[in-house]
Amino acid sequence: LKEVLTNIILFVPFGLYIGVLIPMAKWQRVMGTLFASSLILEVEQFLLAVGVTDITDMITNTIGGLIGYWLCRQAWKKIKNEKKKELVVVLIALLGTIVMIGILITQIQYD
Repeated sequence: LKEVLTNIILFVPFGLYIGVLIPMAKWQRVMGTLFASSLILEVEQFLLAVGVTDITDMITNTIGGLIGYWLCRQAWKKIKNEKKKELVVVLIALLGTIVMIGILITQIQYD
């Protein structure tokens, strides 16, 4: 459960960034991009013999990215002022990135 939640949380900022860069992308394209990115990471892990290659990671990474993209889309819908939209999304992405780095540092220390 811890690994599943960690993978989801780690990919939320990626989904946020996709939402900032391509705010009107269809969710199928976003999901494909997230899944392909996760696949590339898993193949790299396999080739470099680092970590464990697992389909569950690909699924949870994709779910985390979709959550991030959904959060970004919700922010765009709720906030009317364009400058505030950008600020809120960037702050959410920054917070997510800080959390992600904290989780990675914690994982490295305990592994």
